[in-house]
Amino acid sequence: AMPRGKKKEEEVEEESEEEIEEEEEDDDEEGSEEDGEEMDEDDDEDDDDEQDEEEHEMEKAALLAKSHVVTPAINNHAGLRQKLSDIVLNGGKKVPWADVFAVLARTTSQSLVENVDDDLKRELAFYDIALAGVRDCQEQCRSSNVAFERPNDYYAEMVKTDDHMLKVKKELMQQAAKIEAAEIRRRQRDAKKFGKAMQTERTLEKHKNKREDLESIKQWR
Repeated sequence: AMPRGKKKEEEVEEESEEEIEEEEEDDDEEGSEEDGEEMDEDDDEDDDDEQDEEEHEMEKAALLAKSHVVTPAINNHAGLRQKLSDIVLNGGKKVPWADVFAVLARTTSQSLVENVDDDLKRELAFYDIALAGVRDCQEQCRSSNVAFERPNDYYAEMVKTDDHMLKVKKELMQQAAKIEAAEIRRRQRDAKKFGKAMQTERTLEKHKNKREDLESIKQWR
């Protein structure tokens, strides 16, 4: 007969082997399920990529088709004339010059400049044309009784306030006072240096005279 303890050990070993086999089977099942899920995810990603490519191709084709569409030119003379009559001044009649201030140049730049590549002469021609236009405008203003000169008693409104200008004035005065004080201190230093030099020179002269007096006394003895 087999001892009772040995028999119990064999039963425990058999149970552990059965548990190990069951765990391996469970792992195999889980692995197969995970592989199946991964394959499903890959299939979904491939489907999404294909769908994106199809949408991109469709958008491209739509843009190409739209670019080839030729819009017919519309030249609606009646509509343009109607809009012009709506915006024209004084109902198409002659508008007073004071309402437009339009001045045309009497000469052109081509008539004043022989060589258009000459920058200096070209800019000078522009200046002369503009100056002539200003003079014509002044004459038109006088004939139309339009004032364009500033009255003698006219004072333009200042951009800066009085308080701001007082601050600026105070700052300028402080800077001037600092500069003057620095100049005074510099002159004082120079005068002090000069006085010290003169004092040293007088001291040396005094010592020199004293030595000469002593020498003369010694010679006299």
